[in-house]
Amino acid sequence: MRPVLSISTDQVAPKDRFAYWREAVSAQITGMSIDCSKSDQGTYWARMHAIRFAGSVLLQVERSNVRSHRGKSEIERFPSDNLLIYFAPDAPTWFRPHQGEEFVAEPGSIVVGYADVPFSQAPRDGSDYKCVLASLPISFIGGSPRGRGKPLPKVISPDRGAGSLLRTYFEAWVRELSTLEPEAFEVTAQSLALLAAIAHGSAGSRQEQSREALAEARVEAAERFIARNIQRRELSPSLVADSIGLSVRRLHLLFEPTGKTFSQRVLALRLAKARALLVDQPSLPITEVAFRSGFESLSTFYRAFKSAFQMTATDFRAEAAGREEE
Repeated sequence: MRPVLSISTDQVAPKDRFAYWREAVSAQITGMSIDCSKSDQGTYWARMHAIRFAGSVLLQVERSNVRSHRGKSEIERFPSDNLLIYFAPDAPTWFRPHQGEEFVAEPGSIVVGYADVPFSQAPRDGSDYKCVLASLPISFIGGSPRGRGKPLPKVISPDRGAGSLLRTYFEAWVRELSTLEPEAFEVTAQSLALLAAIAHGSAGSRQEQSREALAEARVEAAERFIARNIQRRELSPSLVADSIGLSVRRLHLLFEPTGKTFSQRVLALRLAKARALLVDQPSLPITEVAFRSGFESLSTFYRAFKSAFQMTATDFRAEAAGREEE
């Protein structure tokens, strides 16, 4: 899939940019109203990319500092009770539920809420900022949480538990979204919604699906940790299990449905790293390639590489160089 909508103020006269974004984008597309001081309206700018499919929407926004509001009038004009997942990687963000206490989401944390609960938000430090917002159907979590009193937006810490898994899975979903086929888009969006609702504390009764979403997110977190630490020869199951808060036994059980054991997955990632080094750094000694990829010895690397690709690392590098010269 590819972005279905891309909008910018670049082609609008500076004096008209804020009014254009307020009326044509915020009001008509995102269901929000925005405001800022009159003196700042003349320097306003914004860009947005959107992917929309099967009731799910992902917005990636960069813009000048403004306050955004989704109050009763915006909800009546643009009704939706979707689950919202908000992420601003660089800027602290102020949130105020209209019937609750305000709070600040620090950079890198995630805010989860519902689109039919009125709120306001803005960058706390008044600077330009970028954010990512996913809007997902509540059917993904087993129906509306209205019966539980419309839960308010909640900041989810990315440092522990479900919050850590949510951020890892959300970042991977955003990164890979434009390449997903429609079926994979819907499946992964459902897992993301369930994981967000679990972290928020508003998950429905779909226990089996919730367990599957948690398992999928934990696999993603484990693989991300492995990829970041692939050069470490001491990359053991216990080290990875500790990083995502599981026992070693549960880590091995986690990988069973993927069709590869933990050791097989680590080996595959190490070989992929080695292949990339052989191509990208043609002057790097083979020994250094092996050690940077986390292999304990050169002989172990040679055996694994030849078994996987039916050629030696030296022949692979020569063949890759030949293709580049053609």
